Amino acid sequence: MKKLLVCLIIGCLMLIAGCGEEAMSEPEISVYFHEEDTVRQMRLEQYLEGVVAGEMKNDWPQEALKAQAIVARTYTLAKMAEGKLAGHDTDASTDIREFQAYRAESVNDAVKQAVQMTRGQVIAYEGVPIMAWFSASAGGQTATAEEGLGYTKGPLAYIQPVMSPDEDAPDDVRSWEVTFTHDEMKRAVESLGYETDKVNSVMVTSYGPSGRAAKLLINGKFALGAPELRIALGSTKLKSTMLDDITIDERGAHFAGRGYGHGVGMSQWGAYHMANTGSTAEEIVKHYYPNTTVTKWWE
Repeated sequence: MKKLLVCLIIGCLMLIAGCGEEAMSEPEISVYFHEEDTVRQMRLEQYLEGVVAGEMKNDWPQEALKAQAIVARTYTLAKMAEGKLAGHDTDASTDIREFQAYRAESVNDAVKQAVQMTRGQVIAYEGVPIMAWFSASAGGQTATAEEGLGYTKGPLAYIQPVMSPDEDAPDDVRSWEVTFTHDEMKRAVESLGYETDKVNSVMVTSYGPSGRAAKLLINGKFALGAPELRIALGSTKLKSTMLDDITIDERGAHFAGRGYGHGVGMSQWGAYHMANTGSTAEEIVKHYYPNTTVTKWWE
């Protein structure tokens, strides 16, 4: 059954690329530009330039930019294999809530070179492009898909907790605190389907393998997934679920934690550090996605 699924996915990708039994050629994809409410057709490698510039600072080390290009290319292919985006009927979107960031105005020579030097390179597990999730900073340890994203389709062999050298991240990423008012907490909990007059307590009831909060108990009776509550409160406000402390007083709920993002897959600040200390893009990729290979899918 697994081999059949692999073949079906590869076949789907080959159809997307417009190729038959011969080697896969570079796909042309449809991209929804949410800022303009327009759809454009573009080559995948051209699209990747805007993604790398949107997801990583364009003055970062070349090997980090190359790693981001490989990861973004792989993520794009894996998402395309799932089908068109709902609401747009496109392969990709520039809306970060739906797909990856995109910033064409930040594309410079370093970004172009990173994409060109990794052209066609894809991270694969058992011959299929992996779901190459990534985040800003893993806070020293990456997460499983289950604990970081609330992923429910079972463990993935290429997504495992690994140490991440995130010490170069900004101070407000390495360690942060945030307060949510009682009204904000109430709205977040109710958006997840629970009615409450006021949130009086938040307790972590289980942790994932990386040490992130996995399950939370609200008011001693509502069991919520930590990733779901993070999204409900705002993922740029509650920066991660690697929580060190939660307290509630008359002002609201106070969270203290580390890292920025879901923590699954490559940590961008970890890639930055690894590149600065001599690691190649492929070494970075294989560190964050164990049991994978990096192969060239088109010339």
